[in-house]
Amino acid sequence: MNMLNIAYYGIIRNLRDRQSLSLMILLPLMTTLILGTALGSSFNNISSISKTTICYINEDKGWAGEAFHEFMNSEDVKAFIELKGVSTYEEGVKLIRDRKASSIVMIDSDFSQKLNLGEKVNIKVYNSQYNSYRASIVKSLIDSFIITSNSMLAIESLGDNDFVLMSDSNIEEIPISITGKLPRAIDYYAVTMLVMSIMYGTMYGANLIAEDRYQRTEIRLKSSPLKNYQLFVGRLLATIITLILQVFIIIGCTKYVFKANWGNNMPFILFTCFSAIIMAVGIGIMVYSVFKDSGKVSMILSLAVMVFTFLGGGYFPIGDFGPKTRALASYLSPNYMIQRVLFNNIYGGNPVEIQTYLIVIWGITIASFAISSLVGRRKLDEYF
Repeated sequence: MNMLNIAYYGIIRNLRDRQSLSLMILLPLMTTLILGTALGSSFNNISSISKTTICYINEDKGWAGEAFHEFMNSEDVKAFIELKGVSTYEEGVKLIRDRKASSIVMIDSDFSQKLNLGEKVNIKVYNSQYNSYRASIVKSLIDSFIITSNSMLAIESLGDNDFVLMSDSNIEEIPISITGKLPRAIDYYAVTMLVMSIMYGTMYGANLIAEDRYQRTEIRLKSSPLKNYQLFVGRLLATIITLILQVFIIIGCTKYVFKANWGNNMPFILFTCFSAIIMAVGIGIMVYSVFKDSGKVSMILSLAVMVFTFLGGGYFPIGDFGPKTRALASYLSPNYMIQRVLFNNIYGGNPVEIQTYLIVIWGITIASFAISSLVGRRKLDEYF
């Protein structure tokens, strides 16, 4: 008997475990089909961009306040901005919290007076944290007014009062197709449910250490001429190959049956899945090495996978929950990291983000195995 024999019989045993297979394969496929069908309308590609609603408070009655008022009510600005007059800051905040406005723009009553005295003044802008795109529109708008105003004041200070501000358009409008660049519901859940299935591989990692203790197979294994590490590597290979086979099945079904989009770089998709598998197995081994109790470990890992899937946006996208939630997910959820690598690759995203998250994934993997080696060495010697 050699390591390959150990791996072979381990794969056969894993494939005969119908309960685990249903959790690892059937559950992700059924969830992908149900959510992908039910929530299809929520993932419709954007065909047009509505106007950005701004709460507008202008308390200045002087020349500067009037100039800003004319600017905000000009035809060019009104083409993409909708002004909503409010009397107080609190009223504007309420509209933002109700998702009826994106920003508050405020001009204080002494705006013109301070400019006449040569003092520094500010146009106050308060943006919603839930829509960075709308905030960027408002920022560009205010920057445009400030730059133009500074230029006019600078020319006046030089004594030239005969200049005329010319308005012209040198912008060519070219429609851009986004077909295939945004995931449909079925595309989204094909990725997130695959990642959830991979993360359930933490169970396999924990069982890799625990099963011999309770099934008493260590006596039979110890009778073979193999070294302890060879037995461990053989069973580790069985676990990894089993998870790889499950990945092939899920990707194959979602790609050819559900018609999900997996992009044009399948080798990289499979490498990412392989990296995630090694990480999941490592986390499972680490958790068992620390707690050494199958019941407790199973409960911890099941709960952790559900939490990781939720934080990673596995059940529904987390983009609408603001930057703090996304930051929390990026720090705490391995699912989020794996999904970002896959989505960026499929839809032509940020290559720097891909590289960063892959480094983090392998860093977690190395740390998991290192901790397992340090914490569980005595226990592993006992099992083997």
